[in-house]
Amino acid sequence: MLHRPTGSAGLSRGGRDRETDGRSVARAVGGKGNLEERRMTTIETSIVIKRPVEEVFAFATDTEKVAMWAGPVAEAKQTSEGPVGVGTTSTQVTQLLGRRFESNYEVTEYQPNSRYSAKTTSGPVPIKEHLSFEAVEGGTRVILTGEIEATGFFKLAAPILTRIVQRQVENDVGTLKDLLEAQT
Repeated sequence: MLHRPTGSAGLSRGGRDRETDGRSVARAVGGKGNLEERRMTTIETSIVIKRPVEEVFAFATDTEKVAMWAGPVAEAKQTSEGPVGVGTTSTQVTQLLGRRFESNYEVTEYQPNSRYSAKTTSGPVPIKEHLSFEAVEGGTRVILTGEIEATGFFKLAAPILTRIVQRQVENDVGTLKDLLEAQT
């Protein structure tokens, strides 16, 4: 769920308690005697939001609210019935590098007020995302980690994609912080 900025993508916001670390790693994947190179990009960012962990977790993991804070997501909807939990599915329509994509997601980890993970089950780019939530003095620390496997068109643009996605994720958590802290 790499998502909608409120301003220009890639612009950093000042005055944030934010820690970031982005890295790109090439790995070889074996397959019956032949090796296919793929680019695995891991992005991580952290921010402290001055709201209780329960409130931050509920907002950040609500599929219907993803497009409010998450980068290029134009729309997101839950496709399975019931409350969010392991196995919950959703669809997201994203705009990335001038192209429009639809991806399906499945929740792979759900520990209320602590951890949330999801992965794509279809779409042009395999993505795994992990959010962790920790109560800290004055609010909640959110750590967002994304693992993106660049294939096809995106494999060629992996170095550029890494920088774009890192900036976008930083902007996304900044937007999440702004939205939640405005709800006082």
